[in-house]
Amino acid sequence: MPLSRSFTPRLLLVAVLTYALACAQYAFADTAALLIENARIVSTTGVSEPRDVLIEAGTITEIGPGLRPSVAEKGVRIIDAEGRFLSPGLIDSHVHLMGVPGESDALPAEVRDQALAQIPKSYLYFGFTTVLDLISADEPMVQWNNQALAPTAFHCVGVPIPGGYPMAWLPQEEQLASPIADYYLYDENQPALMAATPGSEQHKPKALVERIASTGARCIKTFYETGFGRLRNLPVPSLESMKALIREAHKHHLPVFLHGNSRKSYEFALEAGVDLLVHGPWHGVSASDAEALEALAEKVVQAGIGVQPTMQVIVGERELFSPDFFARPEVKAAVPSALRQWYQSEAGQWFVQNMSHGFGGPDEPHLHDKVHAAMAKPIGGVQAFTRALAVANGDLVFGSDTPSGPVYTQFPGLNGHQEIQHWASQGVTPPQIFAALTVRNAELLGLAETLGSVAEGKRADLLLLTDNPLESVDAYDSIAWVIVKGVPVERSKLAAN
Repeated sequence: MPLSRSFTPRLLLVAVLTYALACAQYAFADTAALLIENARIVSTTGVSEPRDVLIEAGTITEIGPGLRPSVAEKGVRIIDAEGRFLSPGLIDSHVHLMGVPGESDALPAEVRDQALAQIPKSYLYFGFTTVLDLISADEPMVQWNNQALAPTAFHCVGVPIPGGYPMAWLPQEEQLASPIADYYLYDENQPALMAATPGSEQHKPKALVERIASTGARCIKTFYETGFGRLRNLPVPSLESMKALIREAHKHHLPVFLHGNSRKSYEFALEAGVDLLVHGPWHGVSASDAEALEALAEKVVQAGIGVQPTMQVIVGERELFSPDFFARPEVKAAVPSALRQWYQSEAGQWFVQNMSHGFGGPDEPHLHDKVHAAMAKPIGGVQAFTRALAVANGDLVFGSDTPSGPVYTQFPGLNGHQEIQHWASQGVTPPQIFAALTVRNAELLGLAETLGSVAEGKRADLLLLTDNPLESVDAYDSIAWVIVKGVPVERSKLAAN
């Protein structure tokens, strides 16, 4: 799907001006040193005694008690963090930086520009200082990272098979000529198509992974999706080709993610040996079948495969039919007012209207109840599976799938915040959630030397919180300051309202 439309010169100008005004207000430069005094540093092993943290040129250079005298002559900016908690910034390893959720051609240009300028700040407002775009390329990430105030973005390369998901959304004659086919996987189950397609040999696992490894990608995303909606009976990769792809990827230290949300996809992942399943099981499971879900969770744990439950994917679709959604304080903080108004207009409700036809139409008197009833089974299944994984201390890796489609209830930053709440509601403990949001994501992406914890030599992407995130996920609503590459920004300045 086209990504560059999001990164217009006008957007970059708006972002630069916004950042310049913020810097003028705080009277410091992004190269200035920063001393955070008396902070209790949060890690996966607990909370430290009060410590001072010195940040220079965007990097943590020293941690220890009583650092003020040693930097007194450096003109250092000082933040007194007494009684507060210093956490590494959060990492969401499943986003799609592709414009404005739920937009259409009817969205006014000025509203769209305002939304695009806010989206990076909404990620930061909810504590996300690093994001991973799960299907993208180098150039869009460079454009994103050139914004003055935004979480740092990395990306995966998407590896579909011809005719499979997500390529199947395009007309068949356009599929292999589209950008999404740049790194398709050679499919031996379609020999006639492969023989008729110039250059198909370069899409066999060894040559394909060598090309991917030469890019800035941090991972490879594959797909086991037989279809939904109007797409049905889609082809999926063979087990042999997937195993070969994984072998080659691991030679280059690239983890392999699998889009899969069914029992069959989980069984395929277990046989193939992927590194991460980027959805929970929604299909082919039921919350009432607790024994089977526990057995599946145990197999996943034993195989050492990570899981992103992404419960908010389905809950977010259900929320499209919630009448109070736009009145919620967290929604107002994330979504600009003009965009909220447009979403509630007839033009902005286009996707809701399309979805409603499957439940009797937008005028159906019991539409809300029908939607809740229809989505109860998949939501219940993934909730039960997440509980089983948490009990088994499985490898839960945080990702929100922001947005999973044209779904405005999955707005950037807000969507990840809601996913955190879903995890907590299913018994995933605050320490498990903290690890999944920080060090585990950093490890998976090969970034643990620079991200994921508060330590000397690491990049200063940090959160200063009033409450302890190891005790309650409510702490993520107590952010006072977001430090982005060493630059402190008051959280309130990042809100859309």
